[in-house]
Amino acid sequence: MFKVLRDVFARLNVNFFGPVFGVQFTKQNHTRPSTLKALEVFGNNPIRVIEIGCYTGINAKNILSILNVKEFVVIDPYEKYDEFPDYNISLLAKAEKIALKRLQSSNTKITWVKEYSNDAIPFLNDKYDFIYIDGNHEFDFAYQDMVNYYQLLSPGGVMGGHDISDSGVHKALFKFLKDYDIQNFGIKEPDWYIQKTSI
Repeated sequence: MFKVLRDVFARLNVNFFGPVFGVQFTKQNHTRPSTLKALEVFGNNPIRVIEIGCYTGINAKNILSILNVKEFVVIDPYEKYDEFPDYNISLLAKAEKIALKRLQSSNTKITWVKEYSNDAIPFLNDKYDFIYIDGNHEFDFAYQDMVNYYQLLSPGGVMGGHDISDSGVHKALFKFLKDYDIQNFGIKEPDWYIQKTSI
């Protein structure tokens, strides 16, 4: 019930309050468990970050404020995404504008890649220290993101994601852990996270 009410409020926030009044109600940012894990691992060391699924940029803003980010890659197709039943093209275009405004103070660190996560890979280079996955939660897509982006994770790096209670994400994670024999993982609602071995 809470999730339904939260989603309704989020849509009103983006569709109504932002466009009509030029301002959005914002919730207090709570740092997600994956970001706290990255903070534990990296401390104040400068790191490279990828976020898949930025939407209005609330989590990205939090990551940028908590971690010492030297490079941040945002991967989100926004209005190109026509297969997501919960959000229409107009809503996604508005979300992008809000994200751009919200993150403008960190613009020199951010690379925006408006592609599906699969198609974004050629735009990336080398390894990344913290990768956060919050894209399509259906099993096939979630699993594919875990597999594809694990290859881009630096040794000792942290990869995490949102909505572990979603059945697609949950199943994808446990298949991924088994297929890649990963022992070092954690689950703390609403996130999951792993740390890649440094060897």
